[in-house]
Amino acid sequence: MKILIAVDKFKDCISSKDIGNAISNSIDKSLNKDLITTSVLGISDGGEGFLESLISPLNLTVQHLNVTGPLCNEITSKYAYNAEKKIAVVEMALASGLELVERSLRNPLNTTTRGTGELIAHAIHVNGCKHIVIGAGGSATNDGGLGALVALGIQVTLNDDSQPRYIVGRHLANVKSIVLPQQVREKLKDVHFEFCTDVTTPFVGERGATHTFAKQKGASVQDRETLEQGMINVANLLTVDIRHREGTGAAGGLAGGFVSLLGATISKGMDYVCKLIQLDQHIKDSDIIITGEGCFDSTSLAGKAVTKILDLGDQYNKSIIIICGCLGDQEEVKKEVDTKWKCIKSICDLQSRYGNEASMNKTRECIDRLIDSEILPMILLNKK
Repeated sequence: MKILIAVDKFKDCISSKDIGNAISNSIDKSLNKDLITTSVLGISDGGEGFLESLISPLNLTVQHLNVTGPLCNEITSKYAYNAEKKIAVVEMALASGLELVERSLRNPLNTTTRGTGELIAHAIHVNGCKHIVIGAGGSATNDGGLGALVALGIQVTLNDDSQPRYIVGRHLANVKSIVLPQQVREKLKDVHFEFCTDVTTPFVGERGATHTFAKQKGASVQDRETLEQGMINVANLLTVDIRHREGTGAAGGLAGGFVSLLGATISKGMDYVCKLIQLDQHIKDSDIIITGEGCFDSTSLAGKAVTKILDLGDQYNKSIIIICGCLGDQEEVKKEVDTKWKCIKSICDLQSRYGNEASMNKTRECIDRLIDSEILPMILLNKK
């Protein structure tokens, strides 16, 4: 029997790769490896884990680099590239991500995407990459991408005629001009920027970047009003109208700035990753699939990583077990799950079984207990 483990990250707790390995180790130590084998597949829809999931499929070399962190402090980050194919993969969460900021300091008025731009600039100017794939998720920012664009040479001037090195959210309402110098245009004219995200959020508006995501990044109601006015100001200054274009609000508007100024394209993150890691074939070749994510709720059913796996599970008539940190919107989720997918054998959440503190801070121990008490019996029953 073959068991495929493809679990998305548990945000603020454990990465996709680490939770996959934790589940695999718990199963392997209890079952005969000659009869039951496990394999772990890292998955991502563009957020945390995006880079890790693509290193092997694209045969990438990892490049470590000191860059500007979300709070304008120096951090060590990384991207990966293939010199022969001239492609680089940048996970913006590794340079400008929410998990890089202490909870008490989280506020997108004070954060920048400059570090992401520095990774991109290094990939282009040092390693000669012409195709930059950017995983746009898990951001701490709401700067419309201006921080990253300044790192690439775009000139952003404020009302007082200053050109700050670090553009943060609070600057946006005071931006007077955004200029792509001819010299920079020439250097970047042959570079294709591709954003991978599961987000369909536009740049501004009620469904836009600020009103949808800024709260979870630490912005108060008043902060969100300030940020939204800034985003509207930036949108009005950009040469291409991206205000209501789907996906341009990804990563606090990072995608929108690049779409307007540098002709970037936006792709569905999960589809991009699934194709490269050959998820379809892995599921086809497996008997049981274990998937899940930190919070399994109604948003999980709207085109995220787990949804893709459930669709393929039904297509190939596989048994799927979902493991999650917590189960949100329970009645709504269970109703939709029962209606749409026949492949799901069980949804197991850690929070209701072991409490919030243990599931957050002792995730691996909770996984071990869950595997022993509930998952192993399900696997053995399926084997019979």
